[in-house]
Amino acid sequence: PYSISLIKNLPSAEDYLMLSPVHNAVGRNEGGCSYYSRCEKAAEKCAREHPKLAEINGIQRRCFSA
Repeated sequence: PYSISLIKNLPSAEDYLMLSPVHNAVGRNEGGCSYYSRCEKAAEKCAREHPKLAEINGIQRRCFSA
């Protein structure tokens, strides 16, 4: 019952996007990386440019530091 209750109370995809800090990230609207304001490896380039999708060791990433 506990697990079923947790699953029933998960937010919808639309609700999750509105609550997500990534959705409201400063860099997202300025053309930079959407994680810039919370990343410990962020550089000035991250604030200005959106990283391209790259595959590294079979994992797709968007990061200048990856």
